[in-house]
Amino acid sequence: VAQLTMLHLDHQLRGEESSQDARFIQDLATQWGLPCHCRSVGVTEYRETHRVSLEMAARECRHRFFMETLADLQANRLALGHQADDQAEEMLLRLIRGTGPGGLAGMAPGTPEGLIRPLLFVTRREILQYADEHGLAYRQGSSNFTPFCQRNALRLEILPLLKDRLQPHLTEVLGRHADLVRDEEEAWREILKGFLSKVVVEQREDSATLEVAAMNRLPVAIRRRLLRHAVEEVRGHLQRMEVVHIEALLRLLEPAVHTRQIHLPDGLRARRSADQLVIQAKDGEPDAPRTPFIISQPGTYRITAFDGSLTCRLLAADELSVDPAAWPRSPVCAWLDADRMNWPLTVRSWQPGDR
Repeated sequence: VAQLTMLHLDHQLRGEESSQDARFIQDLATQWGLPCHCRSVGVTEYRETHRVSLEMAARECRHRFFMETLADLQANRLALGHQADDQAEEMLLRLIRGTGPGGLAGMAPGTPEGLIRPLLFVTRREILQYADEHGLAYRQGSSNFTPFCQRNALRLEILPLLKDRLQPHLTEVLGRHADLVRDEEEAWREILKGFLSKVVVEQREDSATLEVAAMNRLPVAIRRRLLRHAVEEVRGHLQRMEVVHIEALLRLLEPAVHTRQIHLPDGLRARRSADQLVIQAKDGEPDAPRTPFIISQPGTYRITAFDGSLTCRLLAADELSVDPAAWPRSPVCAWLDADRMNWPLTVRSWQPGDR
């Protein structure tokens, strides 16, 4: 390593404590004789402007700072501090939110952008133990000890319970699983190359066109992976693309479907014609589903923006079994408590900040 440089972003979320963190990093850099680049950013303001969650706003601000500084310094690697416990938390969160098989690979040890995670193989406890044994000073943010978000609740309440009741080495088990999934995903990338030429009619920077008949001749598992690949090629990533979205794309391939369009996260659109499926990035036109559709009372409503209809029915308690498990189940059906409903209802597509 020819040169090490320290980076620190003050999120301005914890008042004086955040400022103390920044001063601690600067003093540490001086002590070690290393250059240090610090920046402050109003994450709360970013969240309100971009209408995303606080966690997502902080992540996006950090990533922008890291990439800009990496380019300014003409550096080729940026080491992040994610460790094994972070990996375990990330995998469980992805699973709970509905990730596909590839999402269980967790955070990658390295990315094409130059981000590396050299501490993924050690736990938080091992890192703190090493620091104590060698007299290394460190700080821990107070927000890490409050279950104010999903990740903190998982870290502070759920993971300890799982370790106590089910598997004391859960962090290590999940880490090994992530390694196995990454190996599987690498193999699948090579396997898919043999299918792409058979199903891809046209690949552009902002769209992918697939042949429906060729797709339907393949096993469903391969179809799912080809759809994920097509989406990733068009968007550049698979963030917020969950199992339910891939299943919706799969349904567009069904023989009974001839012409239909669906809307996916970040303005992505998929359109089925008779023999082709086109996945198109947002083209800058107004996104029709973002215009709220109001459901004023029970009934059936045609929602053209979603190319479908929505039926709301009120059922008396004596019309249903006392056992909810016996109620009809379907991916396109939801049972809600009528006493807790506030009419009118609003139908719209996903927006930044939604879960």
